Amino acid sequence: MWVISQLAGKVAKYTKRKVAAVLALLTLCVSLNYVLFRQTASIWPPLRDDIANPLTTTHELCARRGQRYSFDRPLCRNHRDGSCVAVVVTINMGFYDFFVNWFRHFQTSSGDVLLVVVAEDSRVYQKLTSDDLLFPQGRSDARSNIEVVLGGGSEGQSTAAEEFGTEGYRLLVSGRATHLLNVLCGLELNHHDQPSMLSSRLWGRHATAAHDWVLIYTDIDALWLRNPIPIVLSALYGPTKRTFQYDILAAIDERNNTMGYNTYYCTGFLVIADSPASIAFLSGWEEALRAEPTFNQPIFNMLLPQQQEQQEEPLPLPLLAYAGLSETQFVSGKFWDVADPTDENIVVLHNNFVEGKDAKRTRFQDKGLWLLYSPPEQEMIGFEQTKQ
Repeated sequence: MWVISQLAGKVAKYTKRKVAAVLALLTLCVSLNYVLFRQTASIWPPLRDDIANPLTTTHELCARRGQRYSFDRPLCRNHRDGSCVAVVVTINMGFYDFFVNWFRHFQTSSGDVLLVVVAEDSRVYQKLTSDDLLFPQGRSDARSNIEVVLGGGSEGQSTAAEEFGTEGYRLLVSGRATHLLNVLCGLELNHHDQPSMLSSRLWGRHATAAHDWVLIYTDIDALWLRNPIPIVLSALYGPTKRTFQYDILAAIDERNNTMGYNTYYCTGFLVIADSPASIAFLSGWEEALRAEPTFNQPIFNMLLPQQQEQQEEPLPLPLLAYAGLSETQFVSGKFWDVADPTDENIVVLHNNFVEGKDAKRTRFQDKGLWLLYSPPEQEMIGFEQTKQ
């Protein structure tokens, strides 16, 4: 009996150790699986399975997205080989005067192009839709090439001119990917567009049909001194003139910066093709910014090369083709002091690399680019109220 008791004890101890080892191994496997899966897939949860399917079209991806901005009338304005161009800006009440300044430059350099203005708070939405700047006599039908939408998450958003780096500033800029996805999918699903859109734009950029949408996002401190649309469309389509050669183009802020990037792209001027790869990228960018509201530009630059690399199963993503725009045509604020607005080679001049609204305004004034001429006019557009 003693022998049997000793043997039973050893078996029990061995079994406990074995079970503990197995449990530890299972825990490790689950943890590793979570980490690996999170890196490759969890940033795309709303559209993850659909994006991983090479047969999914942009229309289908947008139809399955939970939110988007609605457009109730035909909006496509052909620019080149059937492409439809939409310029997108976002604005809160605190920067309304900057928007007025930007819009006056835009009017003289944009041609007949759709402008989508995303109001980031209800106060600026009411102002945009009721005053004479966009719609003379306050009539929303007075200009057929302008759409004003109230941004998702605008309730409770700051109406102040938030300073760079503040929590309010981070919350505002972290919504950029969401706004761009909502606009792109809203235009894609515009029921007035021709049916040929519905079956086009699979994973490859070579299956393209009429009415491809191209979004041009621009910060309102990135002034259009000349019309950039022919330039960006030429770069986007390349020599073929019929199919997208890139999914995303971006202005370049700087080279070999302190964060270790050979090329550091600027999210203040973006060109986005209507493709599954773009939607996949914007979805990942959106999810990362939702998880932790922060500056959108570092996240953008971190994610770009990840989708350009070949991913492993089980959830590959469409590879992203991206490039930078000409630094002599799309000029960063890093070169503000030497930039000459009369130089016909400069197309867009960005007033970044400076902090504070007053400092930006002074820069514009020094170069003759501030088009709000008198205090009465500033008061009329709400400048005094937005200064606080």
